[in-house]
Amino acid sequence: MDHSPLDVLGPAAVEAIFTSPHIDGIFEGNLLATARELGRRRPLVLLAFAPRTAGTFLRTAAIEASQGQLMRFAHAEGGRDASLYLPWLLAYFRGALTADTAVTHVHMPAATANRHLIEAFDLHPVVMRRSICDSLKSLLAMIEDDPQMPIGFSFLLPPGFAAMPAPRRADILIDVMGPWYAQFYASWKAFAEAAPDRVLFTDYRDFCSDPADVLEQVLAHARAPQSFVRCEQAIATVWQSGPCSVATANVRITRRRPLPRLNCCASSALCPITPRSTIGTIFSSRLQRREQSKRIVRMRNAGDEDEDAECGNKRGATDGKALAAFDRNRAEPDIDDEQ
Repeated sequence: MDHSPLDVLGPAAVEAIFTSPHIDGIFEGNLLATARELGRRRPLVLLAFAPRTAGTFLRTAAIEASQGQLMRFAHAEGGRDASLYLPWLLAYFRGALTADTAVTHVHMPAATANRHLIEAFDLHPVVMRRSICDSLKSLLAMIEDDPQMPIGFSFLLPPGFAAMPAPRRADILIDVMGPWYAQFYASWKAFAEAAPDRVLFTDYRDFCSDPADVLEQVLAHARAPQSFVRCEQAIATVWQSGPCSVATANVRITRRRPLPRLNCCASSALCPITPRSTIGTIFSSRLQRREQSKRIVRMRNAGDEDEDAECGNKRGATDGKALAAFDRNRAEPDIDDEQ
C-alpha cells in the first residue's frame, strides 16, 4: 500500500492508541465505543491454539476457504505468552492493512487483559483441544529435530539437551511445558464458561476425522462463513500442497460425502514421533506416584498405619485409570503443523 496506516486510522483510533485502558485491561467510555464499533465492521479469524494442535494446517485452510490473508496481531512472539496488539487491531479494522479477511494464529492464553481486548472488539476466538500428553510428544519431536528453532514463546533448553537420554528430555519438557498447557486450557475454559457464545472449542480428533466440517464451524463462528463445499475444497487443496500430502489419505464417509481423513500417522517418515514410552510413560509414572502418595496421606490421617506397607500392592483400579487417562498409545494423527 502506498499510504501509511496512520493516514486512514482517523482521530478516534489514534486517540485510542494513546489512551490507557484500566490496569486489568478493561476498556471503558470512548475507548470501548471505538473498539466495539470498529470490531463489528469486518471479521477476524482468531485461532488461539496451543502448540502442536494443527494450528498451521487449519489457518492455511481458513485462508484458502475465505481468500483471506495471514496476519500477526501479537506485538511480538519473543515471550512465552503473546498478547494482542491494540494499534494493529485498530489499523486492520479501519482498513489500513488489507482488504482481505485476516486470519491469525497465536499461542495465546485467555489472560484477563486478552479477554477484555477480545470483548472490546467483539472478537470470536477458536480454541483447539488436544491431549496434553500427545501435544507434548509432538512438541518434543519437533524440538529434537531442531533444538534451536524458535517456537513462538520463551523456552530455554538446558545446555546439552540434545545429547541427554530420551527420558530426561521428556522429563524436562513435562516440567516446563506441562503447566503451560494446563494453564492455557484452564484460562480458555474459564472464558468459555463466562461467555459461551464468544469462544468456540473444537476437538483435534474431530478435525482429523472431518476437517471440512470443523473448518466450516470455525469460519461461521468468526463471522466469515463459507459453504461446506468451499471448506471441503480448501482442505483438499491444503492437503495436496502441504507436508501431509506424502501420507496416504484414508477416506471416510461422513454424513454428507467422502472426506480426506488427516491420518498423518500413515507415514512414519512424515511423523517422527518419539516413542510413547517416553512422554506417555513418564506422565503415567508421575500420576501413579502422586496417587500413591495421596493414598498414604489418607491412610495416615485415618490412623490406619498398618495399611502403609500394603500400598505398593494396592495399585489396582486407581493406577489403571491413571494409565488409561495418560498413556495415549493409540494412533492419534499428528498433523505436522509447524512448518
